[in-house]
Amino acid sequence: MTPPPLIGPARWRRAGVPILFAALLTAGCGPSVPVVTGKVTYKDQPVPTGEVSFISDTGASCSAVISKDGTYEVKDAPVGSVRVTIIATRASGGPSGGSPTGGDLKNVAAPKITSLVPTRYNDPKTSGLRHTLQPGPQVINLDLKD
Repeated sequence: MTPPPLIGPARWRRAGVPILFAALLTAGCGPSVPVVTGKVTYKDQPVPTGEVSFISDTGASCSAVISKDGTYEVKDAPVGSVRVTIIATRASGGPSGGSPTGGDLKNVAAPKITSLVPTRYNDPKTSGLRHTLQPGPQVINLDLKD
């Protein structure tokens, strides 16, 4: 024997549960925040290390590490007008093979830190890099100049 067809409110309750479940699953999906990808170059060469940051006028920020090939991906960047900073340094010299054991540390030279990009890019007030971020994926390549 077949059950009687659902009519009235019972039909809507049964149909509403899958619809509500599907709506909840997709609520977090979609382009609600900027996801920014790109490449950082200086003197036409990829910047092989460092960090790129997107900073809004309200102070909200999000950063990402720069890969060896100069690429980066910033997830959850602030929407709207942002300033961009790039910090890329390399250490040279200093003790090799880890920390020295025993002995006098007075004669151990500290590593020399050099910037791989002009230092004005380290500060949002002096970098000169401004962009307007929209929700969703976008590509912003950063070609740094002297």
